Amino acid sequence: MSLTLYFIVGLQERLLVDTRFLNSVNNITLFQTIDDIRKEYNLQWNLIDALICDSATCNIKLYKTIKEGIHPKIILMRCWPHLIDIVSDIWQNSPLNNGIHKVIAKFQHLMNKSASRKSRFIQYLKDQKVPKPRTMPKIVLTRWNTWYEAIEYLAEFIDFIAGFLKVEKKRT
Repeated sequence: MSLTLYFIVGLQERLLVDTRFLNSVNNITLFQTIDDIRKEYNLQWNLIDALICDSATCNIKLYKTIKEGIHPKIILMRCWPHLIDIVSDIWQNSPLNNGIHKVIAKFQHLMNKSASRKSRFIQYLKDQKVPKPRTMPKIVLTRWNTWYEAIEYLAEFIDFIAGFLKVEKKRT
């Protein structure tokens, strides 16, 4: 796991302080690492306003350790990208989206299975006078926005996909 620390000066300026990679992660190793970096920069605890992190147990324990023993005025803020990721996972895995997910997965499987089919699809789009012919973006699990990009693609190209699949069915 990596730990990245920033100084935020005013509302506009953020300075990357340090990034450390930890082999063992728990509230104690996190605290020791933050404290070491704090000492290197000669930063007093009372100048640290917030701990911004996800809701992992070790982070909550770290926050409580700092709040109860060192700096009672520190606040805990949830990391927005982590919250958005949790919400998107729930939304993506919702039974309401099962059909959308299946369509995306099946179409991507068809395109990835055959380079010639992918070429025929691009040509089909050109023949249909699509301004910017392209294939569906690949879903990458570590980049949650790719799922949304695939949905946007599906919404824009669903009629062309259906037409292409009809043409492909006649080929076989």
